[in-house]
Amino acid sequence: MVRTILGIDPGTLSFGYSIVRQEDAKYTLLEKTIFQLNKIDDQIEKNKRIYNLLTELKSTYNFDEIAIEQPVFGKDPQSMLKLGRVLGCCIGFAIANNIPICEYSPKNIKKTITGNGNASKQQVAFMVCNILNEPYSMQSKYDDTDAAAIAMCHAYNVSGTPVMSTKK
Repeated sequence: MVRTILGIDPGTLSFGYSIVRQEDAKYTLLEKTIFQLNKIDDQIEKNKRIYNLLTELKSTYNFDEIAIEQPVFGKDPQSMLKLGRVLGCCIGFAIANNIPICEYSPKNIKKTITGNGNASKQQVAFMVCNILNEPYSMQSKYDDTDAAAIAMCHAYNVSGTPVMSTKK
């Protein structure tokens, strides 16, 4: 089985994404990046740039599925509203392009990758780098590995909560 998965770590200031190709039991990281949005004040413009980014990534990598992290409920309703708009943008893109999209809780992602739902970011980053044969450094930021962990969680365990499926 060959498939390409877009993993998304949604955010309103930084939007992490990763492209992982699965060929049977072999996983290859094609790209992982943090798309910075912190200098853009207008939420509509942020969503427009995210949608355009997803369009560009689809054109470049032709991914088959999308895995996205479920939001963790915070205390600030305005932040949650903004994050909900980003999630809606991603879901809208999936619907417009007929791409299945599943979401995974942070605890599920950690458990799938490390075997421990309470694992630290460092433990998750180490395991993701190990699985993907990528260099790991304790000094690196772990945020750029989060989206890869989400994609790998989906590759290992397609039991996420379907947000939108193309299955009839």
